[in-house]
Amino acid sequence: MLLVIPVSKHDKNKIEQFKSLIEKFPIGSDHDLLVVGSKENKNEIEKLDYEIKHLFNSSQVHLLNDNVLGWPMSCNFYFQQTCAFLKNKKENDSFFWCELDSVPLKE
Repeated sequence: MLLVIPVSKHDKNKIEQFKSLIEKFPIGSDHDLLVVGSKENKNEIEKLDYEIKHLFNSSQVHLLNDNVLGWPMSCNFYFQQTCAFLKNKKENDSFFWCELDSVPLKE
């Protein structure tokens, strides 16, 4: 399965906590990672990918064009753009949309 982690400018303060959680409760090396977000957050997105990709079978970053749509349109835009990206890659596998403020309840 593919784990998709969207990162927006409002999520920057959640990255460190999310990294510690995903290291404590690893997804499993047989799963793949896709970190998506706006080009304005390129450094944070690439850093997150770099620091957790060892926990996955493969990893990739997909940068979206910057947008100023605000909530909730930006969230919908991220999801739509991710689906279009995966469709263009001809990915037919399921994916789990895991926002940085998602909290695992058990391993």
